[in-house]
Order: sequence, then structure tokens, then C-alpha cells
Amino acid sequence: MPDGWQLWLDWVKVIAPDNQSEIKALEADHGTNLGYVRLLGRRQDSVKLADPIESVPTHYTRKPLLRGES
Repeated sequence: MPDGWQLWLDWVKVIAPDNQSEIKALEADHGTNLGYVRLLGRRQDSVKLADPIESVPTHYTRKPLLRGES
């Protein structure tokens, strides 16, 4: 996105004005390496999507932390 870094910078200044490390990084980079990307994708009708993968458990089981042998 043209000037994506500037949009990012403007957004950070509104939602997190105390985040000086990110603000300074965006200002110093000035769009050289950091910015937003806009992407558009279309799925072909013939493609069947796989079932979603659930990698996060839906319940929490309390367990002790594992400790290495000392």
C-alpha cells in the first residue's frame, strides 16, 4: 500500500501514543522496510476447503510446570 507506513504510524499515535519505540521505528524507517500490505484472494469454486484445524483446547486443565533435573 502506498504510504502504508504512514497509516500505521497515524494509527499507533491514536491508539498507543506512549508506544515511543514503535513510533520512533516507523519514523526512522520512513517506509523503507515497514508498511502495510493489501492482499486480495479469490477461491475457485472447484476447490474444496479442508476442515478447520482446532489447535487451541476448548477447556483448561491445570497441570504443574515441568522442571528440568538439576
